[in-house]
Amino acid sequence: MGEPTENSILLTGRYLLAYLAWVLLTIVGFWLIFRLHENLLGILTFFLEDPNTMRDTWITRAIERWFIMLMGGLWVFCIVLLEGYFRHSIPQNLLLNRLRRTVIIVAIITAISFGLQMILYRLISF
Repeated sequence: MGEPTENSILLTGRYLLAYLAWVLLTIVGFWLIFRLHENLLGILTFFLEDPNTMRDTWITRAIERWFIMLMGGLWVFCIVLLEGYFRHSIPQNLLLNRLRRTVIIVAIITAISFGLQMILYRLISF
């Protein structure tokens, strides 16, 4: 077995960067599900007549549970997709471009979530 070459060290570093970014984006995506869940509850509270009535409580619970299941499935799909997306970008030397693109998309979704939270806070507090 020979000494590691500069190319193999660089390739290993790229794979480490890809998987580190994948883990971090997976955690951020999981956190974002909870942020979007808070937004959904705020929207339901704002639009339902009385969230404490039996009918509205049932509707809220049903929508909330379906939302959690669908977002959880979407989250699992996205983490599998991201892993392949990052891993296949390394031989093509596109990792940094794909990382940048993915972080921008996640940042936009997070900004929309925070913006919606601020709007709902203003609407509900009046």
